[in-house]
Amino acid sequence: MADLLAVPLKKSSDVDIVKPLKNIIQSTYNTGDNSEDHSDAIEELARLRVNAIWKVFEKSSLEVIYSYYDQLTSLATKVPPQELQIPFKWKDAFDRGSIFGGRMSLTVASLAYERVCVLFNIAALQSALAAQQPLDTEDSLKLAAKLLQVYKRVFSFFKCQLI
Repeated sequence: MADLLAVPLKKSSDVDIVKPLKNIIQSTYNTGDNSEDHSDAIEELARLRVNAIWKVFEKSSLEVIYSYYDQLTSLATKVPPQELQIPFKWKDAFDRGSIFGGRMSLTVASLAYERVCVLFNIAALQSALAAQQPLDTEDSLKLAAKLLQVYKRVFSFFKCQLI
């Protein structure tokens, strides 16, 4: 049986999300009557990002990256997107370098950009895990098919957004 192909993961750079989030939450939500400290939650989100972006990618990584994506989605509903200016930098997954050196990267100060890149990595990780399946038993074949179905849905979503 033929081997499956995997989509490469996008790589990100370290980003300080703690200070901008503290500033936006303090200016938006903390008033004289309501001055909660959200430092622990923001620090936890920063740790979750580090684990989702830099952790060795294996099956258990799916939970971490899904959790980070869920937190980003939740954050997007609570923080005005035009006010959150965190420069997220991601490298192109398909550019393997050029004569000008390095991989192409794009920096965008948008939570939506971060979410799209994380969603791309969810699909890429699904394809990598599917490609690692031995495909010689019915169970491993079913698992590979399930992983590829999620991968297909994510990239179909991207396609629909571009049209």
